[in-house]
This record gives sequence, structure tokens and C-alpha cells, in this order.
Amino acid sequence: MKKINIALLSLLVVFVLASCSKEKRIEKSLYKKGGEWSVSSYKQESYTNGSLDYSDTYANAGTMDFSKSGTLVWTFTLDGYTDVYGGSWSNTEDKLTIIIDGEGIVFDIKERSRKSMMLENVQTDNYNGISNQYKLTLEIEKK
Repeated sequence: MKKINIALLSLLVVFVLASCSKEKRIEKSLYKKGGEWSVSSYKQESYTNGSLDYSDTYANAGTMDFSKSGTLVWTFTLDGYTDVYGGSWSNTEDKLTIIIDGEGIVFDIKERSRKSMMLENVQTDNYNGISNQYKLTLEIEKK
């Protein structure tokens, strides 16, 4: 019985360490080598009761600069216009949270490699029996 408990405890420790290390690997990849990422694709979608109402995709939509200290500068470029937002960021092993002007956007990390990530934020609300869903997908690439 003691051997089984030790084996289960060892397995639990390995699992906890593995999940922590994935979170740290993502964190380090965000700020490594200057922390500058290109927003290669910015896609907005809007749905009403499951039907697509609107979809638009923009290429080369700016940059995101992640610092080791947890600050962020998002230079957003769309149709020739540029806005610059400052804020903060944090991550878990499967989510990236960006806070700008006190508002948080939680992105699911859908895909990740050393040099690219696909991030997705989905918000749903229900009003008078109508379900509205808004989806924002970012593809970022390490510069």
C-alpha cells in the first residue's frame, strides 16, 4: 500500500511540475528577444443566434511588445490608422490576459509554437432571447 501511495504522489508531483513549466515556457517566449510580436492577422466575427452576421480579417495589424515585468504596448494598425495602447499582461498554460485601461481581455491560446500563437477571445451575451456572440482571433508571430 505504501508503494502505491508513493507512486501516486510521485505522479502528482510530475504532473504539477509539467504544468508549471508550460506556463513558464509561454511566459518566457512572450518577452524573449525583446518581446516584439507582429499581429499578422486580426479577425472579428459577430453571430446572432448562431448565424454569422459579420466577419472581417485584417493582415499586418500592428505589433505587441511584451516586457518581462508584465507590461505591454499594443500598436494597433488597421486600414492605415494606428493607435497605441499601454497595459499589462499575464498568462497561464492556456490563456493570455491583456489589461488595457482597466478592461481585461482573456484570450484562449488555441495554437502555439516558438515563433507564433493563435489567440481567441469569445464573448457571448443574451438579450431578450437573442444570443449574440463576438469572436476576436489574433495570430501573432515573433519578430
